[in-house]
Amino acid sequence: MSWHPESNKVSFLAKWYNAKKHQLYTLELNSDSAIQVTNSDLSISSYQWNPKNNSIAYIATKKDTSRNYLVKKGFNQEVYEEGILHKNLYVYDLATNESKQITT
Repeated sequence: MSWHPESNKVSFLAKWYNAKKHQLYTLELNSDSAIQVTNSDLSISSYQWNPKNNSIAYIATKKDTSRNYLVKKGFNQEVYEEGILHKNLYVYDLATNESKQITT
């Protein structure tokens, strides 16, 4: 949970309103209902507001499925730390409601 740059709201991550993945929500201090800000296909694990309040940087996890191809070819060895989820940095533009992946 963190303060919104305008200081009249708080923001938080949750799976709310039937969201399948963790999304970012805001809640005005004098309100009892939250507003979903992001609609990512991935689960957001952390975020930071741009001080100008025009974008949000966030980290989202993506399951690595590249090994599935190798398993189908017969390569099924155990790999150390294989279950670690891949994390990428994204920037969500509040004006266009679009996310841009920054890292790969």
